[in-house]
Amino acid sequence: MLSGNSYHFTTLSVYENIAYAQYAEELKLLSEQFSNRFSDFKNMEDCFNLFSTSTKRNVQNAPIHLQMELIEIQEKSLQKAKFEDVELWDFYKKYLEEDHFPQFRKFARRLICTFGSTYKCEQFLSMMKVNKSKHRKG
Repeated sequence: MLSGNSYHFTTLSVYENIAYAQYAEELKLLSEQFSNRFSDFKNMEDCFNLFSTSTKRNVQNAPIHLQMELIEIQEKSLQKAKFEDVELWDFYKKYLEEDHFPQFRKFARRLICTFGSTYKCEQFLSMMKVNKSKHRKG
C-alpha cells in the first residue's frame, strides 16, 4: 500500500490523489488488532489440537493431569470408534463418562465454554471436525 499499489483494493484504485500512507497506517492498525484478538487462540493451539485429535495424540505431550485418562481413551475401542464417527460435541458429552474421565470432561467443558455462545461453539466444532478429517486422511 505504501508503494502506491492499490491492485488488491479495486474500489480504491478508481480514485485519484489517494493518501496511501494513511490507508497503510489504518491497515497496519487493523492487522495489529487482529493479531491481538486472536493471540489467545494461538496460545490455546495445543489444547485445540488435543481436543480435536485426542485418540491420536502423543500422551507425553498432553498436560500431566490428562495423561492417564488420555491413555484410557486411546486404548478403549468404543471411545476410539465413537471419536471417529460422531461430532466432537457428542463424543465429549455422551461417550466420555464423568466418573471414568473427570479430568478430560472438565478440560473439554472449559474449552467449549471459551466461545460464550452455542453458535460460536458450533462454528468451532465444525472447524475442528474439518481438521479432524484432514488428520484422518494424512
